[in-house]
Amino acid sequence: MKAQLSRAVLATLATGILSTGALAHELNTEERTQHWLEHVAAESGTSGTPRANPFGSPASNPAERIVEIDAQTHSVSVTRFEKVTLRLPDQSVTWQFDTLRPGSFSLGQIVPGTEHVTVYVQESPLYVSP
Repeated sequence: MKAQLSRAVLATLATGILSTGALAHELNTEERTQHWLEHVAAESGTSGTPRANPFGSPASNPAERIVEIDAQTHSVSVTRFEKVTLRLPDQSVTWQFDTLRPGSFSLGQIVPGTEHVTVYVQESPLYVSP
């Protein structure tokens, strides 16, 4: 009888210890997003499945529109999932703005030397309720 009780107590304790380990991994929303991005970065290249990127991703197909970027450009407005060719004086970059969510970020995150330009990503009309 004591052996059965001891096993039951040990099983209960083990369950409690294992469940507290799971609780140690709970994060707030911003930390959870950052944590997820770290996992995505660690897994990149391990599967043929495309991964979401907070700033979008390079694109090879023709763009829906072309945006000229120069020293006087301070901002660019795009729609989430839109494909745009960013034409700079010394290069062109075609970019798919398949971002995690609408918002803004420095263009320098994707094109070095353009930190003075802010990209404003608006939600796609496909995802806006009427």
